[in-house]
Amino acid sequence: MRIIPDQYAACDTLRDAYADGWNSGHGIACHNVPGMGEKLWVESMGRVMVDADNIREVHESLCFEAESNGRSYSPFEHTAHRFNELGDGGWFVMPHGDDMRGPFDTQADAEANADGDDVAELPSSEEAWQAYDAGVCDAIHADLASYTDEHYGIESEETGPDWGKLWHDTSAELS
Repeated sequence: MRIIPDQYAACDTLRDAYADGWNSGHGIACHNVPGMGEKLWVESMGRVMVDADNIREVHESLCFEAESNGRSYSPFEHTAHRFNELGDGGWFVMPHGDDMRGPFDTQADAEANADGDDVAELPSSEEAWQAYDAGVCDAIHADLASYTDEHYGIESEETGPDWGKLWHDTSAELS
């Protein structure tokens, strides 16, 4: 469940940036679940063999790598353009259907150039990127929090391995 943090909720632009980040990060976890025993290259960890001790860290790293790699493709370029266009923030004219104009030093300057269009004070591109990245991070962590040992195939001391399944799998290989 997505709840917009207070620091982004009061500003439409930051709220939207956070929501865009959440949408980008949400759902990545289910596509990047490592398997026990896999040998992988993980950018933040190097070469690893996935085991019960590192599977959560590997999974998290794979999720953030996937989200970061997604920034290299369209339609992310539209998101990046929207944030970068904010520059240092300030007062902007918001024409309907066109790119915004600005920034202007003051609200009065923006209104003088508005020609009937809306005027808004917008945050900086850095603030928008921070909101977006917070949304990504929060969504990935929320998704990962739902994974249990069972999802990862980690055996508990109480259940142990399924000897019947292991025997069946091994006997099929022997025949």
